[in-house]
Amino acid sequence: MIETLRGAANLDLIESKDPQRVVKFQHGNSPWKEMHKISVPGCRVAWRYSKPQVCDEPSFSNDRKIEDIIDQPSSGSLISFWDALAMIQTTPFMRRYVHSKPVHVSDNDMKILEWLHLNIKKEFDEFMPKLYSTSVPDLLRASSICVRLSKELLFESGLVLRAFLPDDLEMLIISVEAKI
Repeated sequence: MIETLRGAANLDLIESKDPQRVVKFQHGNSPWKEMHKISVPGCRVAWRYSKPQVCDEPSFSNDRKIEDIIDQPSSGSLISFWDALAMIQTTPFMRRYVHSKPVHVSDNDMKILEWLHLNIKKEFDEFMPKLYSTSVPDLLRASSICVRLSKELLFESGLVLRAFLPDDLEMLIISVEAKI
């Protein structure tokens, strides 16, 4: 999925280096549009892109293409978890193929993913011994969201070609989803 997102939807897509994550794009001869980073209510670090709005044509001397930014990331990783989570919810990033589409992550699900990523993952990675106490319903809800998003990204978004997936993967995900 990350490799596909790096492909940038076959659009002219430009992202500024500022932390506000302003993305400008153009599809064919249509007007240039831009999206901005917006906060998710109730989240400290999770964010998503705003709806695209028409903007002025960017000056290419000040802006860099998104491929340049992703190929030489400043953080040392290809795409951060939060960037990827915002990108999978955004049509310009998820429209690489004709029938592909973004996935929807509700504000409440974003809060749970933030909790899972910031607290549980961090505690598990850093805490010794590996004992961390939290409520079972919270963990089950977070696991359910992760499994649902994985299923949507792999089998429903149209962004991953099924030929590259193991034949029994969908059945495995469905059985895990049923158990949660």
